[in-house]
Parts: sequence; C-alpha cells; structure tokens
Amino acid sequence: MSTVIIDFGSGYIKAGYAENDQPTYLLETEDLVVSVSYVAVGSNVSQVGRLKLSGHEDDTSVLWRHILASLLRVDPAESSVLMLDAPNSDPESRASMAESLFEEVGVQAMHVMNQAEAALFSSGRTTGVVVDCGDRVSHIVPIVEGATIPDAITRIELGGRSIDNYLARLLAMRGMDVSEADARSIKEELAYVARDLEQEIERSQHQEETMYSLANGETIIMADELFRCSEVLFRPGLMNHAIPGIQQAAVNSIMASDESVRAELFDNIFLSGGTSLLSGLGERMQAEVAAVAPSGATVNVTTAPDGRYAPWIGGSRLVSSPSFEDRWISQDEYGQHGDEVVHSKCGS
Repeated sequence: MSTVIIDFGSGYIKAGYAENDQPTYLLETEDLVVSVSYVAVGSNVSQVGRLKLSGHEDDTSVLWRHILASLLRVDPAESSVLMLDAPNSDPESRASMAESLFEEVGVQAMHVMNQAEAALFSSGRTTGVVVDCGDRVSHIVPIVEGATIPDAITRIELGGRSIDNYLARLLAMRGMDVSEADARSIKEELAYVARDLEQEIERSQHQEETMYSLANGETIIMADELFRCSEVLFRPGLMNHAIPGIQQAAVNSIMASDESVRAELFDNIFLSGGTSLLSGLGERMQAEVAAVAPSGATVNVTTAPDGRYAPWIGGSRLVSSPSFEDRWISQDEYGQHGDEVVHSKCGS
C-alpha cells in the first residue's frame, strides 16, 4: 500500500511518497497539462523528460497515471492519493478529479484538500493567513482552526512570472534583450526584495556592478534591476495591472473575515510558494502590511523554510496523523455514493 502526495500548482506539480520529507518529482507544466517536463528533486544527476498528453487538455487522467505508474512506480490499485488543489477550487472540479482518479486511473483511495490549509499545517499552525505566491498567481487564504474562510479568499494574477516579465522589461529599457528563461535564472540566482526601496536605490549607487552570463554566452551588467523587479508584487501598476499588491490583498482578505478573528490573522501571516523564496520578501511584507493595517494591529509575517514545497510537506504530515484516516475516500465508498461523498469529505 503506497500513499502519494500530488500538489498541482499554477506552474509546477510536486509529486512524491508521503513517507519522505520532500517530493520526489518537480514537474513544470506548460499550457496546463498539454506537455510536462520533469526533474528528480534532490538528485545529483538531473532526470529530465517530456510527456506529451493525448486527448483533451482537461483529461488529466493521463497525467495522474503517468506520475503514479511511470515516475513513482506504484500500482494505482494499491495506492492512496492526496491531491492538493487551488484554494478557490469549486466542488465540481473536485468531483471531476475524484472521477478521474477512481474511474480512469483506478486508485484505491483519495482525498482532496486545498494547498493553503496544507501549507499552514506545515508550520504547525491551524489558524493564520496563507499568502501563497506561486508561479503565475497568488492566493491569500484566511484559515481558522484548520478551516478556510471561502468568502475571504483573494486570488491575484501576480507571481514569479510577473517578476520575470518585469525584469526583462527593465533590462530592455537599458538595451538588453533577455529570454524568459534567462530572466527566470537571474531572478532565482540574484534577485531580492528591498526592505526600503528608496534606501536600497541609494545604497546600490555605491555598490560594484554585478556581471551575469546569459545562456547564449553573452555577459550583461546588472544594476538596480535586481531589486526593482520584485516591486511588481507590491505595485502591480508597474506592469499596468489594475489589481492590489500582495500586501493590500492580504489586508483585504483579513478584513473580509469575521471581526473576532482578525487580530489573530494579522498576527499569523504565513508566506509560501516558490516566489516566497526571494530574499527579503518576508521583511518587506511585514513592513508593507503594518503600514496599511488598522491602527493597533500586531502584524507578524513568517516565511516557510522551503516555500515551494510547503503544501506538499504539510500534506505528508497530515496523512501520517491517525486523525486523517477518516478523511480518505475509498474506492468502495465512491462506488456507493459517488460525488456525494466527495462533497462531504472534501468540501472545504
């Protein structure tokens, strides 16, 4: 009997065995699930491949079967699968996922829960606001005693690729044309978030220039783009996006929650997602939220040690607890009750 965790993010899928402390595979998706490239997590020798999925884009059974049987090498009929989905996923999507896993893939048992609840659990808390900054989107999710407050969830089209795109634009303004892949590499290796933008601009004028070698062998000179690129998270208008920045979105979600829990939510803001790995993001978020929070609010922002895997790690810890046993939906239960049991056990 195998227990597998699959975290289906906005740009990456993380998959692995529940008994491990991190996922085995990190899969980068393109055009949803039409094609997938993957690498083995933590491997000295990268294992890279591509999977072309046949059929319709929404036929994810091909992907799940490939992950279970080909990558993880487990028998679906002897496997329990915990799926982690977006916080604003609707009941119909979860019912469709269950149908795919049970009827097309043939798993023994499954459960679906949202990524934010799993991420918060990885921190040892059950109450807080998860600010999950992903590849393409960010979700702000207030959670009280392990239960999401659906009406207070905020989804904004900001993420790691927003930073990539803005970095490329900043460099283009200095006559340097970089690819999307180069922009991402620069971000991951060198970019950071300024604690105070004006002070960092002043400080950068007295620092040595940073040289960076692009994939094509060309060397470029990096300047204040290394911290200005991340400003788009707080000021989306820099990319002509008429949406709130992540700091205002977090405050909006907290204020949309019941007044009785707002103080505790402000005191427990938890950053997760791949973009949370940016150096300085937690400190800047702390200052930005405190600046717009109601007077007297105590603001405390913490960051997941490895934000990219926080939901997956939380999920692996959850399934190992005895209290989780009743949350699994078995093949027999699904055969008897269908979508009704999915809505009942995976309703949040």
